[in-house]
Amino acid sequence: MKEFVSGTLALEFLKENSDTCRFIIFLDINMPEMSGWEFLENMKKNSDSIYEVHVVTISINPEDKLRARKHNSISSFTEKPFTSKKFKGDNFI
Repeated sequence: MKEFVSGTLALEFLKENSDTCRFIIFLDINMPEMSGWEFLENMKKNSDSIYEVHVVTISINPEDKLRARKHNSISSFTEKPFTSKKFKGDNFI
């Protein structure tokens, strides 16, 4: 498991390891440096990795949830605080 405090560092890691791994990414929408949405757009452009994205965020903005539903790489949208009960299926989109 890897944890990144910067979207840029995470993108660099994905690019360097795109041919060796499949990734499950837990992503927040509200991040410093770049938003989760910007991260996803950069990831699509710059990585050939196979990935599954789960948004885990403090955002309660209904527009964010609608946007996540339209994004084909996002498997779930869960509001923080994150619990295993929330992840078991209630929030999959």
